[in-house]
Amino acid sequence: MRLSKEITRYIQTYLNGARKTGSTHHNYLKKLSFVGHSLGGIIIREALKHLQYYKQYMWAYVSLGSPHLGYMYNSNSLVNAGIWFIKKWNDSHSL
Repeated sequence: MRLSKEITRYIQTYLNGARKTGSTHHNYLKKLSFVGHSLGGIIIREALKHLQYYKQYMWAYVSLGSPHLGYMYNSNSLVNAGIWFIKKWNDSHSL
């Protein structure tokens, strides 16, 4: 919730600055994209629910290494099978 409030404040500040400079663009806000790593990806995903007002501007959400399926040490047969397959495919000892 705090991240969504911070994003909203930033957008409003940005839009007010664009209007003050006399920008001739009719639509100051074009696209919103978010990139999150690890827990940041989870926090962004939660914040997106509170940013419905800007839904038409949402462009991309990239999550790198975020535990969307839960804690990585929890046993999950589907994830374990995927990791086993990738290791065998690449013939490597790690991802």
